[in-house]
Amino acid sequence: MLIIKRLTGLLALLATFLLFVSVFSQAAELNVENFDVKSVSENSQKLPFKSKKERMVRSKSTIPVIRSDNPNYEDHIVMWLEKYGRQIQATRNMPDCKLLFIGDSITEHWPLKGYAPEIWRKYYSHRKTINIGSGGDATENILWRIENGIFNEISPKLVILMAGTNNTGHGDSPVEITNGIQAIIQSIHRQSPKTDILLHGIFPRGKDRYDKKRINNNQANILIEKLATKYPFVEYINIYALFLDGDGMLHEDIMPDLLHPNAKGYQIWAEAIENKIVSYLEL
Repeated sequence: MLIIKRLTGLLALLATFLLFVSVFSQAAELNVENFDVKSVSENSQKLPFKSKKERMVRSKSTIPVIRSDNPNYEDHIVMWLEKYGRQIQATRNMPDCKLLFIGDSITEHWPLKGYAPEIWRKYYSHRKTINIGSGGDATENILWRIENGIFNEISPKLVILMAGTNNTGHGDSPVEITNGIQAIIQSIHRQSPKTDILLHGIFPRGKDRYDKKRINNNQANILIEKLATKYPFVEYINIYALFLDGDGMLHEDIMPDLLHPNAKGYQIWAEAIENKIVSYLEL
């Protein structure tokens, strides 16, 4: 029985490897051979903080990696790689992309059935927009995707970036989250130097202000705002308070699971950034 289990595990790993190779063969011209993990992680070591305690140290949040397996979902890595392949294809189908949304599930869900596809179409279908959100991604997973082909075919005028809440879910500190976001910013700018970035503070999560994960996100937002001031091509925006009531409570009629917006939440987001988007795209 033990031998059978080990063989099953090896076959699963082999299948994942073969799919990985397949995705890369379909997404030709990815600069994997030129990709330097060390340079990315080292370039992300220079956060502009004065105290030694705040300075960045090399951490997993800055090192691009594919998603780790999740035993709660069958074929988890397979699905993640297939989604990545579709995102590469989306950039090839729209080489004149003007607006690129980068993030995790909060970004990915927006145009999907059951969330807010009508709102997405209303605001973005006419703007040559691509959404490369990916559920469950932490900064290091987003970094892997954008380092491996997302910017090969496109140079958008504006990136809408929000990331970090999954890092909080994994136990990362505010500094580690900020490190990862800086690595993403630097990667985008290196590959597409004319692209501006509208950098979001992480959205609220949890019922109230005492939620530990919300506190971690809030502390990260303080550092993210400082980080944004060091880059002339980055503008920080924090619409956190728009999702809360006067007592700082987050309600299920905006985020049913106290993490992911519903249509009402996405409407709030769209309205909050519309003027910013217009100003950047008209430049």
